[in-house]
Amino acid sequence: MSEDFYKNYSLKNSKPYSKTEYISFIIIFTLVIFILSNEYKYTFKNASFLKYFILVSIPHTIINMVSLITSKREEFEIKRCLKFNSNAFIIFQVTTKGRNIEVLETCIRSIIHWVKKLGNSYRFDYRIDIVVDEDLPEVSRKFFEDIRKRYDVNIIFVPNCYKTKNSSKFKARALHYAVEYRRKRGENTEKYWIYHLDEESIVGEDTILGILEFINEGKGRVAQGLIVYPNKMENNLFISFFDSIRPSEDLTRYKFQAKIGKVIFGLHGSHLLIRSDLEDKIGWDFGHVRAEDAVFGISINFHDRIRWLKGKLYEQSPRSFKDLFKQRSRWFYGKIDILKLKIPIRYKILIFSQIIGWLYGIFYVPIIVLIFINIGSIPKIYVLILSLNISNLVYMYWIGFRLNSENNNGIKYRKVMIILNILLIPIILMVESLIAWYALVTYRNNKNLYEIIKK
Repeated sequence: MSEDFYKNYSLKNSKPYSKTEYISFIIIFTLVIFILSNEYKYTFKNASFLKYFILVSIPHTIINMVSLITSKREEFEIKRCLKFNSNAFIIFQVTTKGRNIEVLETCIRSIIHWVKKLGNSYRFDYRIDIVVDEDLPEVSRKFFEDIRKRYDVNIIFVPNCYKTKNSSKFKARALHYAVEYRRKRGENTEKYWIYHLDEESIVGEDTILGILEFINEGKGRVAQGLIVYPNKMENNLFISFFDSIRPSEDLTRYKFQAKIGKVIFGLHGSHLLIRSDLEDKIGWDFGHVRAEDAVFGISINFHDRIRWLKGKLYEQSPRSFKDLFKQRSRWFYGKIDILKLKIPIRYKILIFSQIIGWLYGIFYVPIIVLIFINIGSIPKIYVLILSLNISNLVYMYWIGFRLNSENNNGIKYRKVMIILNILLIPIILMVESLIAWYALVTYRNNKNLYEIIKK
């Protein structure tokens, strides 16, 4: 991909998937699996208990189906003819450790490019805030001083001596400092909107237009939307296969929670738009936790409703398996951290169920194999449910790969790659679960570990 690849991320005003395509896919694939499974009659004695394992995935499948079938085209289409009537001031905030300076600069350039390009039609005030720890190598500090002058961005250095009331660490500490920074400047009012990005995040035309439309409609104070992972995807396709599930989960679980207005599955730390007065009220001072975004999501439920943000944010997958391992481990550590916080028990149950689901992945494939070996002892209704579960999982990876790759012209043999991605699903599930088991075993020794991967 070229250095200015973000210029190709222009508005493609269409639904990320076809409802007719989804329903047809599920019906055909489910029937094929169901019919083929009936060809195998061999079974071990007393193997009927396996049918209960089929029910484990039912809640996930139902939520996915409800979300994909009930979503409407207008929930994704952006009004290009929108007249921006708000006096809102938008702050694009990138919170970083300052280690991935190349991708950070590309992120800044993408914001400036699309804001300027849309500036004649949609006039609004904005600023780019880069929040970074004061403790930086000399080379990195020079970089930040340089981009301050070159791009007119606002660099917020978090002092080494800064401590929050609840002794928050890691990213939460920097995020809370930014909240206090705005409070001192009087920027914690309803006029200001904070759009959170990661250092590797790239905005497109649809990203900016989605933000403007949400603010203009005035129907909420916090929203999150679809994140895709096309950036540098061609550099390591195998690793990108693991992230095919992520856009699909945005379209299903995250879209579902935006529909009901309650954060129940978590929240991303990027592609998150919050009105400043709400962020100031909640803050990020949650104590020792590596999943500050998830805790912030839970906190939203006590103050407002989460809503859907139109437009996509464009990010990239880890560069290597080692980085993937570090990233997933950090996510798992974060979930365990949440269980130690003083939050309502219902949210702890939700987080605990996610942990169990993640750990269960290592057993999922062997259990499916056992079920098919003993298909003769499984009631037909359970076989049909199993076929539906598998069909849904395959579609999630299929549509996820398509969404990730559609904005990357460097991907060759797309049809072959998408088939390969589907064939690798069993391996992907087991590897993801193995990482979770490793994180579970090593948690006590890594309570203060917060690794930032290279992108």
